[in-house]
Amino acid sequence: MEKLSTYLQELKHNFEQHPFFNYIKTSDGPINQRLRFLPEMAHFVMSFSDLNKYVLPFVNPSTDLEIAVNMHALEDANHSMWYISDLDTMGFNENVSTTKNISYLWSDELAPSRILTYELVGIIKNKPAEARLAIIEAIEATGNAFFSILTTVTGTAASPVAAKLKYLGALHLSHETGHTIGSNDNLLDSINFTDSEYLAVRHDIDKTFAAFYKFIDQLYTHLIDQKL
Repeated sequence: MEKLSTYLQELKHNFEQHPFFNYIKTSDGPINQRLRFLPEMAHFVMSFSDLNKYVLPFVNPSTDLEIAVNMHALEDANHSMWYISDLDTMGFNENVSTTKNISYLWSDELAPSRILTYELVGIIKNKPAEARLAIIEAIEATGNAFFSILTTVTGTAASPVAAKLKYLGALHLSHETGHTIGSNDNLLDSINFTDSEYLAVRHDIDKTFAAFYKFIDQLYTHLIDQKL
């Protein structure tokens, strides 16, 4: 059987080829325009915090792997504060009515950002620690790809605004190692899955990446439509 870490690296490499990332890297528009997708991420970013608080961790962890899952969830639950900070820094905290914001975040065009959360909940719910660690690794792989590329963009932008970014800057990337917090890179490969468990875990990994692809498709479509 192919190592799950190797399989994840292959999927991550393919994910990095999405045209969204190339568009962000090659666009010559002002940084605020290139990153106009940030408000569209609100539902996922904030609900991802809840997922790490209320869905991913075990209520009464009793094994080392369950403790590892909980440690990771505790760390990831707090990244949303950097997102809020970036919205303020980039001037997206406009005086808009509550009903308009709600209608926007729950609109049909932003459905993929909501469905991503719901699909992750479905994938994670009632799974043992071994499977949850594999799902964490898949989420971390997409996150590391996303924030590595975005940090390159914000880090090279000649803008005082870009230098202040936290969620899309070096601060967040330093916490997105691409692996489960507090574990070594070989943790997933050290788990002895049966053949059926291995296939089930690969299926969960595939579903996780598929959900993130739909989310990135949404962000890319809106960037193109706005002709940044």
